Amino acid sequence: MKLQLHLPFRILVVLALSITAASARAQDKACSSMTVTETAEPLYPPIAYAAHVQGPVFVKVTFLRDGSLGKISFVKGPDFLRSGALTYIRGWHANEDAHTRICTVELDYKRQSGNRNLPRAVRVSPTRVLINSPEMLIQP
Repeated sequence: MKLQLHLPFRILVVLALSITAASARAQDKACSSMTVTETAEPLYPPIAYAAHVQGPVFVKVTFLRDGSLGKISFVKGPDFLRSGALTYIRGWHANEDAHTRICTVELDYKRQSGNRNLPRAVRVSPTRVLINSPEMLIQP
């Protein structure tokens, strides 16, 4: 038995999907064009360093109209890196905007050995930061 949709219902579904997609693109644009100031240094958690854990942590962050942080929730990433990501993001402040922005932030932790000249963090975009640990920051 085939499910047959009536033409008006099909139009409503397409319209709803179009509005959702446009809203997502608007959020992406608002996030990619924002400026972020930081009051906290990025931290590579010592337990993660000692356990050789690295990789991206994805966090959904709500920036309120005044640029302050609202809700922060983890999307995915290694558990050992989440505490460092949370501490770092809590020190962020975005520029003011007419709307609340919900952005997915990527913090990519890389455990580097032997290269002490690397910067601790490199902001690739407003929502993507590479975090390096050129050496053990704290001895376990």
